[in-house]
Amino acid sequence: MALIMVPLFNFAQVTLVKDINPGVYQGIRLEGVRGDAEIIAFQNQILFQGTIGREGSVGSGRELHVSDGTLNGTNLLKDLRPGSLSSTPKNFFYRSLTDEIYFSASPGSIRKLFKTDGTNAGTVMVTTLFNDPRRFIEYDNRVFFNSGNNNVAMGTEFSFTNGSLLHGSYDLNQYAPSGNSQSSDPGNYTVYNGSLYFSANFNNSNSTTTAKGRELGISDGTFLTTGLFRDINLGANGSDPNHFTVFNNKLYFTADNGTNGREIWVTDGFILGTGLLQDLNPGSNGSNPQNLTVVGNRLYFSADNGTNGNELYYMTTSENIVLYKDINSGAGSSSPTKFINRGNTLFFSADNGINGRELWSADGTVFGVNMVKDINPGAGNSDPAYFELYNNKLYFSANNGTNGIELFVSNGNAQSTTMLEDINPGPASGDPRALTVSNNILFFHADNGSIGRELWKYLDPALSVTQNDIEKFQLYPNPTKNSFNIAHNGLIDSVEIYDINGKKILQFDEEIPSYNIEKLDAGMYFVKINSASTTQTIKLIKK
Repeated sequence: MALIMVPLFNFAQVTLVKDINPGVYQGIRLEGVRGDAEIIAFQNQILFQGTIGREGSVGSGRELHVSDGTLNGTNLLKDLRPGSLSSTPKNFFYRSLTDEIYFSASPGSIRKLFKTDGTNAGTVMVTTLFNDPRRFIEYDNRVFFNSGNNNVAMGTEFSFTNGSLLHGSYDLNQYAPSGNSQSSDPGNYTVYNGSLYFSANFNNSNSTTTAKGRELGISDGTFLTTGLFRDINLGANGSDPNHFTVFNNKLYFTADNGTNGREIWVTDGFILGTGLLQDLNPGSNGSNPQNLTVVGNRLYFSADNGTNGNELYYMTTSENIVLYKDINSGAGSSSPTKFINRGNTLFFSADNGINGRELWSADGTVFGVNMVKDINPGAGNSDPAYFELYNNKLYFSANNGTNGIELFVSNGNAQSTTMLEDINPGPASGDPRALTVSNNILFFHADNGSIGRELWKYLDPALSVTQNDIEKFQLYPNPTKNSFNIAHNGLIDSVEIYDINGKKILQFDEEIPSYNIEKLDAGMYFVKINSASTTQTIKLIKK
């Protein structure tokens, strides 16, 4: 027998799905100020904007693509603007009622509303009525969104469709002093207590109304029930409601009433039940709460009380607000951001003033706020971003100071927080973005430094096998304490053992009667058995 300890490396390799735009050209192009390119999960596949050919050449452009994670299953779904120009599909939104994706695209010079059922024939323009649709939400058996309207002289307004024959827009500023082209530009659509709440510019001004500025709106789906809910900042300046979050049967949001600055407000759906929750930063400066995120029976957020800087807070169901931890102690700010709920634990990015911006967690206990790991050791920033949950683990991009921005995974502690793959080898960055899970596959796009930004995937080995698999090989005993045997017909070339993060930790380079794992910690492992004709992976429990 030869037992070999090997360096850690990936079992379920991060792999390129397809070089969509062969050569050095980008198969997926980054757009906008944030430099993002959307991916949306749909019907065990993903939809995204892919690029074919060099922009401006015949048969090229950025068009709607689909992928199931395989080479042959990654293709152009439909060319919505044939020729050398792009339709540039984006603003993807899933409508559960009809199991369709709604999005905007440019079949010509103006963006229009489209939908798809995942097929070429089922990818169609919904109507020519709307211009530049965005900010979608599903409500009252319809899709509501922002758009202009070809039939009415108005700006960006409150629009809707049922996906077939019923379409319309409600002009919230039909009496605006500058004419009907002034936009109410609704946003922050949130369904609460059977109604649709939003923020909008209520700048109507005639003999019976005055301009209100950007305020809190409400709709029950009809024109007569769509309008101003409450004028929080009296006058034309507006309170600019934002960060709408439903918690404990109430709707919380941030607003500036012109006296207390931007603070957290609450409504129970009634005018008299709508008010300032607490002046966290006394006076007119405001605490500027952001990142409102529900985790269990708490509402977490970041805010600045004027003394401790921008730090992590939570609110209980009895509406008590608590500074959870002054992460960057004193007047300095840790500026927590990118909140995500994993079970009953909050993960986020913060800077304690010593270790730079790193991955942190909060589990709700008294001493439960901690840095998960100093990924970029010392004062450097790893700047974790693009958080996504996959098989109960947190995946994200980060920079360890050596390999550039690459794909990482964490199970909530320092030991399990590791780089999965150096996609762009060396100090250059693979820069994975738009992490999205579909059909038990983690999709993202990245640049390996040689073929441009393309579509990649990662398959967690824990999802690649099940205990109900029909096995050519059988492990016994399983669970086991010190060793296991393999029952089979034929010859075994080698046996490899991997941990739950896909790292190989042991290798047996020949078949033996019994495989000793006495030195391994208790837990779940994966045994990869290699023979001349097949390879099989089986779960193993070490007691």
